Amino acid sequence: MAAKLSRSFPSTHRILALALAVSIIAAGCSATGDDEAAPGSQSDEVTAADGDNDGDGETSASTGTETDTGLEELELAVRPGPFQITIDEMPSSLSPAATIEVTDGAGATVGQGSFADNGTALLRELPPGEVTLQVVDGETRYAGQTVNVPGEELDASSLIGDVELSAGFNYIPTRDGTTLSAFVSLPGPANAGPYPTLVEYSGYAPSDPTAANDPNRLLIPSLGYALVQVNVRGTGCSGGSFDAFERIQSLDGYDVIEAVADQPWSTKIGMWGVSYPGIMQLHVASTQPPSLAAIAPLSVTDSVQSVLYPGGIYNDGFGETWTDQVSSQAGSGGQAWAADRIARSDLTCAENQDLRIHNPDLVDVIRTNPFVNDLSIERSADTYANEINVPTLIGGAWQDEQTGGRFPALLEELSNVPALRAIMYNGLHLDAISGEMLVRLIEFFNIYVGDRSPEVDPLVRVLIGVGLGTLFGEQFELPPGEFDGLSVADAKAAFEAAPPIRILFEQGAEQPNLPVPGFQSEFEAWPLEPTEATTWFVAGDSQNPTLSIDAPVGEVAASF
Repeated sequence: MAAKLSRSFPSTHRILALALAVSIIAAGCSATGDDEAAPGSQSDEVTAADGDNDGDGETSASTGTETDTGLEELELAVRPGPFQITIDEMPSSLSPAATIEVTDGAGATVGQGSFADNGTALLRELPPGEVTLQVVDGETRYAGQTVNVPGEELDASSLIGDVELSAGFNYIPTRDGTTLSAFVSLPGPANAGPYPTLVEYSGYAPSDPTAANDPNRLLIPSLGYALVQVNVRGTGCSGGSFDAFERIQSLDGYDVIEAVADQPWSTKIGMWGVSYPGIMQLHVASTQPPSLAAIAPLSVTDSVQSVLYPGGIYNDGFGETWTDQVSSQAGSGGQAWAADRIARSDLTCAENQDLRIHNPDLVDVIRTNPFVNDLSIERSADTYANEINVPTLIGGAWQDEQTGGRFPALLEELSNVPALRAIMYNGLHLDAISGEMLVRLIEFFNIYVGDRSPEVDPLVRVLIGVGLGTLFGEQFELPPGEFDGLSVADAKAAFEAAPPIRILFEQGAEQPNLPVPGFQSEFEAWPLEPTEATTWFVAGDSQNPTLSIDAPVGEVAASF
């Protein structure tokens, strides 16, 4: 076990990069694209909404006129987005001490804020609907400005506009004008498509144009799929402010899916990723993008609370370390590749750092919110899982040392998924990329996204085998195909007729330290039908407490 634990902590996709890079590059299967901005991208100037209401590029200031309330007018150049309002520049007539008040139709205060040192303001967690903004600067109160704050409205087509994405580095605009950095890898020339497409979406560095050995860019195009890797808002070269799993990131993901689906080189869209990008799949899919065909979230968790406070105890190990690391990288120029692009005059990336000054201290937020509340509920995948309505392959390990073992709690919430396969096993976080899982993953995507033979190409099998052998330190045989020789229609029918729950037992028993199961079984439902829940009660007295299945009678032995 000690030997196995030693490989569990490094970033999963970076480790796989080392394993697959040599073999795939040697086979000449690297992806098309370069690290420069693609034609039509926005690396050198901002062409998305720039925060001014009239589109003239200027921030409005005091008009000098008075309203019927007797207050002087001050028109702010506001940029409303889902549940929030951005002000990109403070009017020059205001002092740094000016504050912003937001009231609803009944006059109740629903938000407050101030301008940061760089003149920007960000008002979060606002109720959707019409609100009024007033500015107070010393003794002066400026008349209110009415703004409509959107909520979960999901038709962003008129706001996205005409987005052209090419192989290489790009920016994708979202409905509030925020642009997200993206890297596109194609399996061949764009005009030779269209290609089925997979999207990876997270706050790591998926859109890093310098990551030539990223295993996703090596493996996925070799399978004949286009790959679009996108940084969530507030990370990398993406605009906006970062707050982990904030709902607006899910709605941004909706916009990304639809923008990618509109490309002439793209056909069906699926989402792929392990851990963080796996969790983001659940959030994005819950917004039901019309063009999303399937998702495959691996090594995920049911809720943020089960990772941050497992069993109610603060996780100052992985929970805090991960939060601190991701938050630090979300700071202005916090990812080295983004800082490099800024240094090389990527003006969009530079301007997209402006709102990072509004990033919350997430470690402090976690420590001051130890109990389940609206904050954690709104950021948890199980809150939205019942809205997911696309075929889903989900996998996870009982002993996952990073995201924990509570992911199966999601299964009861995936009630609207039309085709579900849950693969669960003993093992660790990294075991999501075992031979068993990769073969099943490729079959799944071939059926629901690629509309092609589900059989895994023999050359790809060799490449995966070599890569995994390097990763795990020993060669091992990949499992046979489950749908070999079947047409797409027959494979889909067989997939949907099979029991949805698959348990891999005793991984590592026959081949020590390798994610190879001793045997596996299938079940029709989760929790397993024979399972009976048992409630235990504290019995005895405070000096000699015990557990009992019998409910206490009279005064309880202990309480808390």
